Amino acid sequence: RWCITTGKTVEMSAEDLNSCCGYCGSGCDGGYPTSAWRYFEREGVVSGGLYGDKTTCLPYELAPCSHHEPGKYPTCGSIERTPKCESSCKDSQVFSQDKHKVASSYSVRSSVEVIQTEIMTNGPVEAAFSVYK
Repeated sequence: RWCITTGKTVEMSAEDLNSCCGYCGSGCDGGYPTSAWRYFEREGVVSGGLYGDKTTCLPYELAPCSHHEPGKYPTCGSIERTPKCESSCKDSQVFSQDKHKVASSYSVRSSVEVIQTEIMTNGPVEAAFSVYK
């Protein structure tokens, strides 16, 4: 929605949100979408791309790997720790000037009709669910 509203295409940094938001959850072990949106509102998120990207402020630091079955990436080795929170860009941008914020965030009821209406009226939505073994 940010891109639709502003007319600008910006990849937001998963690393910034995952590593720097202390109240959003447990880093790479999961989190709380509502808290993540609050962080996006209050603190903002810098630009960031995939692992190896050199054109954004804070690209993802961890190399991709195949977790549970063979895939196009090497098999994951040992568990990586959540990267530490950075406050400077990997490229030439100024960190504080690269922060992007949303004006507001909100939730909608867990109803197919309500979610369909939200998508048709305002665009993409985010959903979360718990996974049990």
